[in-house]
Amino acid sequence: TNIILDLVQDREPYSENASRIINSCITGENRGYISSHSLVDLFFILRKDKTVEERKALILNLCKFFTIIPEEFLRL
Repeated sequence: TNIILDLVQDREPYSENASRIINSCITGENRGYISSHSLVDLFFILRKDKTVEERKALILNLCKFFTIIPEEFLRL
């Protein structure tokens, strides 16, 4: 969650490294994983900075490039 927020909110000094990490997942150099709960957290946290449509677009893009880990797997 924090790496995505670093990039989306351009949080210095972390945004440049966050961009590298996320881009490596987009290009297939690395595999990215995100919990389903993190998607909910992102949608909520970004409510002050982004419109509902912008947040939906972000979540949909994350789902294209990251493997979503269901909550039940996190409880094991």
